[in-house]
Amino acid sequence: MFFYKFPGFFIPLEVLYNYKCMYYYLTDKFTLIPDIFFSAKEGEEALRESQIVEYDDIIKDCHIKPLQAHLVYALPEQLLYKTNDSTIYPFAAYLLERLQEIQEYNKVIFHYSPGRNLAHVVIAKGDNLQLVNAYGADGFESACYFLFLAVKQTIVNPLQTKLQVYSHLSSEDKQTLGMYFQAVNICQIDSKTELL
Repeated sequence: MFFYKFPGFFIPLEVLYNYKCMYYYLTDKFTLIPDIFFSAKEGEEALRESQIVEYDDIIKDCHIKPLQAHLVYALPEQLLYKTNDSTIYPFAAYLLERLQEIQEYNKVIFHYSPGRNLAHVVIAKGDNLQLVNAYGADGFESACYFLFLAVKQTIVNPLQTKLQVYSHLSSEDKQTLGMYFQAVNICQIDSKTELL
């Protein structure tokens, strides 16, 4: 089996060349722009104003139809070469797509990747997106800090909210979150989804 070394981890090459999969990249380099304000040029400018985009990053966008918005994001150029230019989306797009599956009014989605020191939080009230963000978090406690900060900023009552978690949690971490939220649902990432 051959591997491609990408900053901090190895990816089996057959994963990179499997076109049946949807590829999502764990990144904080993204911004969401409503359709009525979107153009490729404006999207790129907005991303560069809000994120540090490296000289070799490729800027792309994808349409999030249910939200009537475009997610503009940056990917390392080398990643595109290694995947034969397969379409790769930011992981935030995957989480935004999951909002439609939640029936409750308050929708809070949380993901933490200890290998990448990155936490994602998506919050909606009904059909209105309140927040989508990624935070640098060097531990689970830091990730939880950003989760609770986002919940507080969007004025969501966690005791009336079922938290959807798209990461592995220890029973202790799940129990800790359960003290603050009505329920904690551990959700599985689709089997045809690969995180890069």
